[in-house]
Amino acid sequence: MPICYKYNMEEAREDNLLPLKWRALEFEYFEKSPEWFWSVIIISFAVFAASLVLNNFLFGVLMLISGITIALYGLKKPQTIDIALTPRGLEIQDKFYPYNEMESFWVHYDPPYTKNLSIYLKKTFAMPLKIPLEDFDPNDIREVLIKFVKEKEHIENFTDNLIRILKF
Repeated sequence: MPICYKYNMEEAREDNLLPLKWRALEFEYFEKSPEWFWSVIIISFAVFAASLVLNNFLFGVLMLISGITIALYGLKKPQTIDIALTPRGLEIQDKFYPYNEMESFWVHYDPPYTKNLSIYLKKTFAMPLKIPLEDFDPNDIREVLIKFVKEKEHIENFTDNLIRILKF
């Protein structure tokens, strides 16, 4: 069970500290069955065989390597990370994201399916940050972020939905 500690918002405003802190798993983890791994292996070898038939050996090798990588990543267990909203920005473990580098945020709140904070950064090639909220109140997060960053709806993309469906 994730640890969740929350400070009084009124005290945070008076002290100008804004310390909202929580702990969460770095990504949503689904237990993988042996069938899941067999599916990855079979699909990888099927694509490899098809690429050999089509005289594209390099693509086949790339698909085998991709299959192995997906299977190894499927074995990875998430670590618990510390997350904090401070007066200067967002801290995630050892990384710091100042508010002035954030383009917009959105709270995806649809329990029990999703309860995440999404943040788009101003950097050109930066991926959106997807931060699990666990048992933390999303209204408190929104109340703090709306003072510093523009709130704009972020539509979950196809990849996010596919990952959730495939339980990856």
